[in-house]
Amino acid sequence: MAALASLIGGWCEQRRLSHLAMVLPSYVAFNGLTDGWNYLGSALRGAVDLGADGLPSNEWAMLQRLSRDAEKALSGR
Repeated sequence: MAALASLIGGWCEQRRLSHLAMVLPSYVAFNGLTDGWNYLGSALRGAVDLGADGLPSNEWAMLQRLSRDAEKALSGR
């Protein structure tokens, strides 16, 4: 969650509103349970679907990694 918090913080500073709007509600509501992981995973996939559109390559790579990690958390791997 620290990596996601860092990513969100950077997006706030950069005013990346579309990516923030996609991810922030699920981050704030995250409860660590299956439903929380499902909501967060869906939001991260949605942010990935928005594309890299101006994101620095390191942020884009982190977003993709976090999306994959959320999927792994749901599948138990």
